Amino acid sequence: TVTLRRTFNLAAFAPGTPVRLRLPLPLDQADGNTRIAYTVVEGAAAELKPAPGRLDIRLPVPHGGRACFEAQIAFLARPVLPSPALELGEDERALYLNPGEGFIRVTPRIREMADLLGGDEKEPRAIVRRFWDFLLDRLNVGIVHYDSLDPRRPLDDVLDRGWLDCQLASALLAALCRSRGIPARIAGGYLLYPASPFRHYWAEAWVDRCWVPMDPIASDLWAGSAERAWRDCFFGKLDYRLTTQCLPRYFDSSPSIHFPVRWQVLSSAEGDGVETSYIENDNGALIYRDRLSVVR
Repeated sequence: TVTLRRTFNLAAFAPGTPVRLRLPLPLDQADGNTRIAYTVVEGAAAELKPAPGRLDIRLPVPHGGRACFEAQIAFLARPVLPSPALELGEDERALYLNPGEGFIRVTPRIREMADLLGGDEKEPRAIVRRFWDFLLDRLNVGIVHYDSLDPRRPLDDVLDRGWLDCQLASALLAALCRSRGIPARIAGGYLLYPASPFRHYWAEAWVDRCWVPMDPIASDLWAGSAERAWRDCFFGKLDYRLTTQCLPRYFDSSPSIHFPVRWQVLSSAEGDGVETSYIENDNGALIYRDRLSVVR
């Protein structure tokens, strides 16, 4: 059972202003394995509408300028393995080969790198494996200050510095794949380790009529050891996570919430869960806060 509570600071809006907010929900609900209950903690006039990967929330800004919503999600967790599907249609292939989507930027340097790493290999899985090995062998996964990246060529900056986080690592894997004509995308959601659940991103590549997952967090688990099993534990398979995003089609950001130029993230253990707050740097005001707990 996963409980996610999101609290919004709406003080920047006049009371009564209509806003549209979102609470993340799992994308994979179709198998009947998942039960979800919503609770309006603050914001009694809210209109709730479930959608793939999110709960859309419309409401007038209440007096006091705060709104809070909670979802309790119960399910039987299973490992995530590639499952054969129909071939991608032309529109889907074009979508997942797009050279300019968010942080996925296929620049001349990225194409050159993809050609160098892939060499004369023709088999898509082997090409993807070479990209995976490059990321684990040559780059470091950690925290990145995004204001230091060139938005026109963020992945070129990553290659210059040799340092990237899970979102940029996933974007790099996707960009390298797209450079070689392999459809790829970024997925996101929450890792569900009860001691410390957290928000996360990973990549998926279309290989052998399957979406094959690759999670760069394996870099932390492997850490240069001789244990190949740790290195490849998240190549082609994943532990279960609460998947709420599959970009660019499905995303869970709240349209009415605008981040300032300067902001920070603070995370801490709170009771049986983890609390993550997004805060304006200049005045210390809360933007929104998530509280996530996982119970087996």
